[in-house]
Amino acid sequence: DCVSPPHCTSHQNLFDQASSLCLPPQTIQEMHRDHVPSDRIPHSFHLLGSTDICANQGMVRFHSGSDPVEPVSLDQVHVITTQGHPEFDEPVVTSIIEARAQSGAIDAETAAESKERQYWPTHGIDVIGGVIWRILGVSSS
Repeated sequence: DCVSPPHCTSHQNLFDQASSLCLPPQTIQEMHRDHVPSDRIPHSFHLLGSTDICANQGMVRFHSGSDPVEPVSLDQVHVITTQGHPEFDEPVVTSIIEARAQSGAIDAETAAESKERQYWPTHGIDVIGGVIWRILGVSSS
């Protein structure tokens, strides 16, 4: 799979501060070889969003280990995960699709569907990457 728009949870406002990540048409490149099923989210983590393909698109754990203080801010984040790959751009995705198709890791139908989406604009590097940098305390200026 390539680009999928997310359905967001109540912690969407965590990302709204940093460019409205969960408002359509925000997208991210993703490959679903490994994932944490939504029924296996650790107790102290909160689901960030889902898609029709993958119910767990990301998780967050706040420093308190429980519910965050509202309104949620990036400095409350202790751990954040994404199913998608914010670091993947189109050339990386194209290479992965080609390699997986040639090796038989994905069938021809999946490769064709993925190729239809490989050029869709994404917000992985600029928006999601920006959120990650801000959580780490790095300014994006």
